[in-house]
Amino acid sequence: MRNRIGEPVGRNTAAAVALAAELIDRPDDEVMLVLPADAHIADEEGFRATLAAAAEVARGGSLVTLGVTPDGPETGYGYVIAKPPAREVAGRATFAVDRFVEKPTAERAAEMIATGLASWNAGIFAWSRATIRDRLERHSPDILAAVRAIVADGTLEAMRAGYPSIRATSIDYAVMEPASLEGAVAVVPMSVGWSDLGSWSALRDAWHAAAGVSTPGAVGLGNRHDVGSTDSLVLAGGRLVVTIGLHDMIVIDTPEALLVCAAERSQDVRGVAQHFATAAVPAAGTATEPATNQKEQP
Repeated sequence: MRNRIGEPVGRNTAAAVALAAELIDRPDDEVMLVLPADAHIADEEGFRATLAAAAEVARGGSLVTLGVTPDGPETGYGYVIAKPPAREVAGRATFAVDRFVEKPTAERAAEMIATGLASWNAGIFAWSRATIRDRLERHSPDILAAVRAIVADGTLEAMRAGYPSIRATSIDYAVMEPASLEGAVAVVPMSVGWSDLGSWSALRDAWHAAAGVSTPGAVGLGNRHDVGSTDSLVLAGGRLVVTIGLHDMIVIDTPEALLVCAAERSQDVRGVAQHFATAAVPAAGTATEPATNQKEQP
């Protein structure tokens, strides 16, 4: 595929944005969009209109983030706090950003939402190539310098050798938060049926919404057979996975591992994965302690 840039190893979004900004062969004043792959948008037309407004603001030299109008005090998302007054651009209300708030408590989230100025941080950004390069140089010069050295060399060997040593941090921490303190960031709130597909339960919910059924059953892919399950997600691999009478469950079968969990605990998968990454894991086919003696993972 042409015009695709690959990383030899993930170093979070700041390095990825810097690499794209340096390698893109486009005029400096053209607008770049940063779009996470793990998001579901129900209202595509409304999303395009929001992007158009964001691009117009970005042409004026601002870093722009898209904020999602909250439907509840979610604690798993970061928040963007707008600073009045609103300015209408391309039919959309836009604001300067007052500050970013990282994953608050439920009480704090409710307080922020009550002001009418809080949005979820969707991780969707717009800026000109010149603006993001200038802000990277200002707020995270080490990241930009490392990327520029790799690009100047122009070889895959330089990429493989140099990229893994770049500081791993998000574009939010590297640029957006410090730039917001200087009044350089704008937010365009949107209500377009956005969902962060960052958990298995979020994927299930998006799947059910797309199906448009009032009583969702078990959705999924692969070699599976279900009898009477509801509100569940089943992703099967090569072998047959049979589910009977499940409710609000996640079942993911892969060659390496089988995951079975309550949907409401699907966010805990990250912690379990981190545990296995650092702990000794029994080899396939070896015996483990009886279930009654095993310790429950937090």
